Amino acid sequence: MRHIQEGIDIEVKKLVENLNKEDDTYLMRSLDIIEKRNLQGDAVKYQTSTSGNITNLPFIIYPSQQVIENSSATFSVPTSTNAKPSIPLDPIVQSRLRELENNLITLENITDDIVRFSKDKNGAKFLQNKLQYGTPQEKKIIFEVVEVQAMAIVYDRFGNYVFQKLLENVSSQECKKLISKLLGNVVSLAFDKFGCRVLQKALELGGLEMNIMIANELKDCIYESAKHKEAKYVIQAIIQFTNPETSEFVVNSFNGHIKELCVNPDGCRMVQWLFEHYTAEQNAILLQEFHACSATLMQDEFGNYVVQHVMEKGSTEDKLKILHDIKNHLIPLSLQKYSSNVVEKCLKLAPASIRRDFIQILCDKEFLIKMAKSIFGNYIVKTMLEVADDDQKEIVLNMLQPYISEIRKLSHGKALAGKMISLLQH
Repeated sequence: MRHIQEGIDIEVKKLVENLNKEDDTYLMRSLDIIEKRNLQGDAVKYQTSTSGNITNLPFIIYPSQQVIENSSATFSVPTSTNAKPSIPLDPIVQSRLRELENNLITLENITDDIVRFSKDKNGAKFLQNKLQYGTPQEKKIIFEVVEVQAMAIVYDRFGNYVFQKLLENVSSQECKKLISKLLGNVVSLAFDKFGCRVLQKALELGGLEMNIMIANELKDCIYESAKHKEAKYVIQAIIQFTNPETSEFVVNSFNGHIKELCVNPDGCRMVQWLFEHYTAEQNAILLQEFHACSATLMQDEFGNYVVQHVMEKGSTEDKLKILHDIKNHLIPLSLQKYSSNVVEKCLKLAPASIRRDFIQILCDKEFLIKMAKSIFGNYIVKTMLEVADDDQKEIVLNMLQPYISEIRKLSHGKALAGKMISLLQH
């Protein structure tokens, strides 16, 4: 401790010699130097005067805040409390990297440290660079180590990237050997922040046979995976990189759970993937469940996206069912936060005859005025003016023209008012 304190005293002495100037910026810059030398939270006390010279009045430097007091003011420079703590680098890896850089050693000399390199930020970058641009012999050295110790790095924040890069830069046969090392641990990898990325890359590169083996390990937890923020991406990769016939069990796992999935922030995206990648026959049970609760889903924060997805990419039959459900509740749905998005989508995508029916229902004068002033409904009115036939567009404009000034004063009504004024001028 004594030699550290002596070092601080030397820094203070230098500061006293150079600080006889009225320059607060210089003062703060100098104080920052001393703060870096501060002893584990112990305050180091100095004195300053109004002129900037260090004399009698105290100020204290703390590790988390620099505070300066003088006769005229007190001010502080807080350090950031939101910054993420940096991950410490492995000193042994850094030393070996310097030796490699200076050509004192080669990759063959660090064979026993490859796993250690994989878990260090700079070491992992070095290995990835070797895998992408290195010689076949260098790639072989890394492959032979990782093949044996794969599970030691696939859960690591840096090591998982080394494993993925290795999968990309070895032969198809070697790639399958590496992926086989993951089998038996697929469930834990799928639910892990870094392991799930390894599985996604394995599914992308492993081929159908390996993909089926991975998928089979997740058979008993498909539904739980679909609602998990990490595992859902693995299920999506299974859907994407296997054919619908071999992964039909994924669809079957969701039978009876469609509503719960649609209102889940992660599950709603999964349902969209299912509807998009599987056939109508395979999705028949899920679609039946979906239509039974579609009116409720339209009003949900996440469920409304599933309804919009079916309107965009579903079959004609499924679209007509949604339009029928909306038509029966069109007026209340048009004023709600989430369902109003669905109504907009339907106005844009519905067949012309159904769209005319919708607009006719919405053209009740009292309700149309209410909707135009609504924070959510005004977007529907704007869409009506964009997609309506000329005769219905004229009806909407005539009904709302006396209220344009009122609508324009609303913070959410400016765009609609501008649209109406533009149409009236032309």
